[in-house]
Amino acid sequence: MKSKNDSTAKFLPDPSSIREAIVELASDSKRLDIAVAFIRPEWESLLGNYLGTTRVICWLGNPATDPYAVESMRLREDLLVKQRDGLHTKVYLVPGVGAIVGSAND
Repeated sequence: MKSKNDSTAKFLPDPSSIREAIVELASDSKRLDIAVAFIRPEWESLLGNYLGTTRVICWLGNPATDPYAVESMRLREDLLVKQRDGLHTKVYLVPGVGAIVGSAND
């Protein structure tokens, strides 16, 4: 993770650290762009309170994607979900603030 308050990249050693970094990164911006392999119900506990505009690219046909979680995302006016087959990346980008890039599934 790299943020506006830190000029160096950091290794995030576990899923808990990654989740904390995502919440911290999102708290500094009005826009969040996400590219992930799948969406699970946990998205709401992670970003449910985020008030900015969110754009998500996800492999909606991935067996790990929860259709109810995707539907709850689509109910939000400030959140756009797009489809991309075969996507495996995990990227959380806050323009002008920082990014989290990885391949961890949690």
